[in-house]
Amino acid sequence: MLEVPYIVRVKHNTLVGGSPASWMCARNRWRKRAGERFEVFGQEVHFAAKRIKKGRDEYLAVIAHGFSGDEALRLYRLRWGIETLFSHLKKRGFQFEDTHMTKKERIEKLMGVLAVAFALCYRRGKNHGYRAKSIFRKGMESLHRIISKPRRFAEELAEFIDVVMRRPLTENFVV
Repeated sequence: MLEVPYIVRVKHNTLVGGSPASWMCARNRWRKRAGERFEVFGQEVHFAAKRIKKGRDEYLAVIAHGFSGDEALRLYRLRWGIETLFSHLKKRGFQFEDTHMTKKERIEKLMGVLAVAFALCYRRGKNHGYRAKSIFRKGMESLHRIISKPRRFAEELAEFIDVVMRRPLTENFVV
């Protein structure tokens, strides 16, 4: 049987080896047993948790198959950039689903263009120090203004190009 590695967030009341995840999270109890596997939903998995400063839950608790402890938390954190990308592609900027495209080749090309556009908008918003939840929106508005009237915003466009070329886009995507 093929075993697929995965990392899944679990709720605070999920039973992890017979104890609620919230109990495992408190005082980092899971760290004392970090190398162990626990039964969760009938599967033998690793468990990891981290305190969260903001949000409705006090802890981020994950179960993982194929990853352990801190590695699972590190990898789970990376998915936030992907979630943000898809959120903006679908409803918060690009309206990707409104294209109604069905041909694979065209969808692939459009996704590439939109991913680059997203990265540019994100970087543009971040470079101007806007609050985290509006980075993309501010960046998109700024890029739209520059592109629609390049002569009027030539200096701003030159500054933006300089910043984009100075360092890799990937530096900005760990949240």
